[in-house]
Amino acid sequence: NYIAKNLGKNCYVSLMSQYTPIDNCSNYPEINRPLKPIEYKAVINYVIKIGLTNVLIQDLNSATTEMIPDFSEKDTFIY
Repeated sequence: NYIAKNLGKNCYVSLMSQYTPIDNCSNYPEINRPLKPIEYKAVINYVIKIGLTNVLIQDLNSATTEMIPDFSEKDTFIY
């Protein structure tokens, strides 16, 4: 709603589905699971309903551990 009302319905938005629980997420049951397809579908339907026109909708199959950087490596971060 904020984007549509304050930035305009033509604002570019990337709707990402790639959340993947890692490491100590098991300590937090509310975030210790991937996004459910029905949840993502509800968000897609909502952005359509409010009229956002420039939305990149990521494939739900993007939620894997393959693209997670190894944060234990010193060279992972760019300063």
